[in-house]
Amino acid sequence: MSKVYMVSDTHFGHAKIITLCSRPYKNIEAMNKDLILRWNNTVAKDDIVFHLGDFGFGDKRRIAEIVRALNGRIVLCLGNHDGHGIKWHYDVGFYNVYKYPIVYAREYLLSHAPFFPLEDFNDGKTPFINIFGHIHNRTTIPTFGPSHACISIENIDYRPMTFEEIANNIKNAKAKSS
Repeated sequence: MSKVYMVSDTHFGHAKIITLCSRPYKNIEAMNKDLILRWNNTVAKDDIVFHLGDFGFGDKRRIAEIVRALNGRIVLCLGNHDGHGIKWHYDVGFYNVYKYPIVYAREYLLSHAPFFPLEDFNDGKTPFINIFGHIHNRTTIPTFGPSHACISIENIDYRPMTFEEIANNIKNAKAKSS
């Protein structure tokens, strides 16, 4: 049975992200190689991976090579650095591509950037839990809170994380805050 994983902000091919987010790599070649290795050691071929934006930098050929190198069926929610159209992203091999946030499992809002306050998205009785990226590890917001998870790759050991693990971390944060 396939698993569902989530991740954001891989920034394949983006040299400046190494310095901006204090990634432990000497160059983009080392970063790309390690991110692909960690991904494939985590994700099986038939798994689904929700990538919440800022996948990678490069031309169509290079991004297609990276997508083909990764295990799983990748569902991309476009981020601010995913500057090509939806068709371009399908052409390079993404399984599904979304321009707007995705509602997952009825109560989780998957988005590239965080949405605050979350209560604005419903009747206020059962607010969405927001799973997002974008802000990386340069924030005072904890990775997991009672109503959110920031799954920028720096925050989750440079590999996709199962949805179950994310949901459990959110539940634990909620229990601690009660």
